[in-house]
Amino acid sequence: MTTERPTRPVRNRIAVAGLVVAGVAVLVRLGTSALSVVLPVLAQRSGAPISSIGAAFAVIGGVLLVLHLTAAALGLAGVLLPNRPRGVAGAALGVGCAGALTALADVVVPPLVGAALQF
Repeated sequence: MTTERPTRPVRNRIAVAGLVVAGVAVLVRLGTSALSVVLPVLAQRSGAPISSIGAAFAVIGGVLLVLHLTAAALGLAGVLLPNRPRGVAGAALGVGCAGALTALADVVVPPLVGAALQF
């Protein structure tokens, strides 16, 4: 009778890191949704210009874009690793790409709409 040592399951740590980054980005996105209601009220009460709200959301959008691109890059790296599970990597890649497209729209579209409304 031979005794074999149980093997540890193969993990894809890069993919897990990508999914964690994607999860953080989703939480930041949820926080941004809450801020979109609260921030204009606070700005009005404090007398801050409305342009400062736009600038704050542009910065948040840029941070979200970087987070989602990082998640997508880690997910892609996890998918490309040989002999590793790819499920979590695919999830990180999908969430990262979808979030990056949304964050890019959040950064690009508002200035374009603002410029169009000035004509």
